Amino acid sequence: MISKEKVNIFFSTLLAYLIMVGFAVITTVFLPFGAEDTQLVTIPFRAFTLAIALIVLFLNINLKKRNNIYLTLLLVFFALYIFRLFWSITLVGDTVATHFPNHNQYYWLTIGVVFIPMLSMMYCYKKINVTLLFWTVLVSGLVVLLFTMQANTAIMQADAATVRQAGNAAINTISYGHYATMIALFSLYGLLFGNQRKYVNLIFIAGFLFAVFIVLRAGSRSPIVALVVISVIMVFYKGKKKLTGMLFLAFLASLFLIFRNDIIMLINSFAPIAIDRLELMAEGDSSERDILLKYAWNQFLDSPFFGRDFVIAHGIAAGEYPHNIIIESFMALGVLGGGIMLFLLIIASVQSLKLIKQRDIFALFAIIFIQRLILHMFSLAIYMGDIFFCLLALILCTKSKDYIQHDKSENVSKYPVENSERPV
Repeated sequence: MISKEKVNIFFSTLLAYLIMVGFAVITTVFLPFGAEDTQLVTIPFRAFTLAIALIVLFLNINLKKRNNIYLTLLLVFFALYIFRLFWSITLVGDTVATHFPNHNQYYWLTIGVVFIPMLSMMYCYKKINVTLLFWTVLVSGLVVLLFTMQANTAIMQADAATVRQAGNAAINTISYGHYATMIALFSLYGLLFGNQRKYVNLIFIAGFLFAVFIVLRAGSRSPIVALVVISVIMVFYKGKKKLTGMLFLAFLASLFLIFRNDIIMLINSFAPIAIDRLELMAEGDSSERDILLKYAWNQFLDSPFFGRDFVIAHGIAAGEYPHNIIIESFMALGVLGGGIMLFLLIIASVQSLKLIKQRDIFALFAIIFIQRLILHMFSLAIYMGDIFFCLLALILCTKSKDYIQHDKSENVSKYPVENSERPV
């Protein structure tokens, strides 16, 4: 007889897996490259994930339990955002629909794809088997990258190296680059913080290099920025002493400066698009995101207390989102909603660094949270933030007293690496 506890662990871990890599796995398997109607696959997947989230919520919800102040603020933020959708779409009805002519899709994405899975994560975080999640994400992630490379033959063609590459018909170049970045960070996490046998470390090294290759060929900038920033953070916290981390980073920086031209030539030989895009960024190119940010910020200034709309309301950018979660929050929800989001991001970022430093079992989630935060500073909208907000909720859960006081032996989560530690 299977116990309720084991069922809970299974569904909680499955939900975490579906949120982190399920979309990439399913679309890679069932969508041929270049397919036009992606919704035949994506909608059933989203519905299945929602069903799993509801099961997990039913198994874990405890109405008597009080959330910590940070999780409460996150719920307040979503209450404000959902009301903003209702006000703009249903009551006023003047929202410009650039991305989704059917306005109900905004409700579906916000509530069904983002909010309910996030709520489930808030209640089931102690039931996630982190070891199982680590290995299933890493292995299936590498398999997906291999499949996408086979399906998209342009990835391996030298004459296509100047063009940004997508993962499949449902995964654009930015998402593809960040997916590969996540797999690279998983591999680096296992290599730096693990205590594995040599052949396992070789797998981590090979996985890291292969994923970095895909990141560079994808050609988007924010995945490269995220990979570099988080790799530096992980290397810095590799040693138990800050001085050790600083010296090691100084050593790596010296090597880069010495061999800078050789490294650029090497990358340029197989991914010139990455070099070109980074050079454009260094020159101040923002792919016209500065225009979106200007419109969004002016919209906030016009209605600073309650916000104006959840998308840009007027001008040539009408219907677009700002490509920056902080500006978007102020634009849509005014000072209160924007202030809540800014506050939570600061708290979660500091807590993430603390978890990584202490090699907590949730350090893995902290690493990917920082990656998704960088993504949401350059792209995507709130209603597209399923991975981001689920990870944000998990990080904020670690601020709860019951998490800090929870004993290792009572937690069903297993460590992805042998020397992981929970703070005392």
